Amino acid sequence: MSIALCSYIWAVFFFISKLLAFGLKPLFWVGILMLLAVIPRFKRLQRKLLIAAISVFLICGNSILVNEWALIWEGDPIDWPKKRIKMAVVLGGYSEFDHDRNQITLNKSAERYTAGLEALSSRKVEKLILSGGAAELIKKPYFESFYIRKLMGNFGLDTSAIFFECTSRNTYENGVQTKEILDSLDFDEPLLLVTSAYHMPRAKAIFNKLGIAVIPHPVQFIGNRSRDFDLLSWVIPNGESFADFETLLREFIGITVYRITGKL
Repeated sequence: MSIALCSYIWAVFFFISKLLAFGLKPLFWVGILMLLAVIPRFKRLQRKLLIAAISVFLICGNSILVNEWALIWEGDPIDWPKKRIKMAVVLGGYSEFDHDRNQITLNKSAERYTAGLEALSSRKVEKLILSGGAAELIKKPYFESFYIRKLMGNFGLDTSAIFFECTSRNTYENGVQTKEILDSLDFDEPLLLVTSAYHMPRAKAIFNKLGIAVIPHPVQFIGNRSRDFDLLSWVIPNGESFADFETLLREFIGITVYRITGKL
């Protein structure tokens, strides 16, 4: 298979994956089921469709159930390595760009970025790779690492120990571009991998498949290990739980698809 054909197939795969992401939203499923229930053609299935819609709403929005899934998926927190690490990579997705206000805003994954900078500033790591480009299909492209480099320069921060990788659009490309940087440096030691805990299983598997030995350092855990939920959490759906369910489902499907396509 030619390189051009492989690139075309991967571009199509990327486009489809972004397009179908909307279908992973539990509330979207509820809406579809409710819509089908009121269509005369499905009148005989109306009761089953309504039960299914209510079940999806109650299960996917249940804080207790979603939290248990998160705890299983993410695993335990990992202590920082005792020895100093020569290189760490921080995966993108921690910031967005407000084009109306012309400013960068950090999102709920900001701990990826802050953990990487803290490790560098405290000399726990010698070098840092910030890996992340533009993954938008409809919105104006935001090349994350490029803008972050400009932001750090505006604050007068020393970026001489940071490599800014600005072209990757997803986790697989994070790995490919990171490997290119490592190969150019003849770097063959384990790499500290910093990303969200829910994303770590997929990211670690991809980097290992590409031949990059990693030391995982998960941040931004979804799971609440204390399980300090009130009684109402058992019966009243929570908006944040819908978002967490979608995130975990996306990671599960992502790993499955990557395995099918040979990237894992």
